Amino acid sequence: MINFKEPHNLVIVDDEEDICELISQKINHMFPERFVVTTFTNPKEALAYVEQNDIKILISDINMPGGFGDIFLNKCHELGQGIMTITMTGYPNFTKAVMRYRDGDVGFLVKPIDFDQLKGILNMCLENLKLWDQLIHKIVPTK
Repeated sequence: MINFKEPHNLVIVDDEEDICELISQKINHMFPERFVVTTFTNPKEALAYVEQNDIKILISDINMPGGFGDIFLNKCHELGQGIMTITMTGYPNFTKAVMRYRDGDVGFLVKPIDFDQLKGILNMCLENLKLWDQLIHKIVPTK
C-alpha cells in the first residue's frame, strides 16, 4: 500500500553541496520531523536512490553539469511514483518555467531561494499528501 504518513521522504539535488545543505537545514527548521531529507550533488546517484525509495517530494536544480537537470526531472516523473517535483534555477526564464509546469512540476524556485516561497510550495505538497491519505483510507478500509 502507498504510504502517505509523515515523515515524508524529500530529496534535494544540486551540483553545489552548500546549496543542498542550506535548503536541507531550512526545511528541517521550518518543518521539524515532517520530512526525511536526503541530498545529492550527482543527479545519476539521485536517480538510482529515487528508483529504490518512496520519495514524495524532489527539489532539483535544472542547470547542472552535463545538462542533466531536465532529463533527471523527467525521468523521475516517468517512474510513475507520483513524486512532486520542484525546479530551482539561478538562470530563470519564462520558457523554462512554462516547460517545467507542463512537465508536471509543482513549483519553480529562483536562486537565491525565497524560503517563504519554498515554505508555501511545501505546505501545498503536504496538504496534497494529506488529501491523498484521506482518500486512500476511504477507498481501502483499515483492518
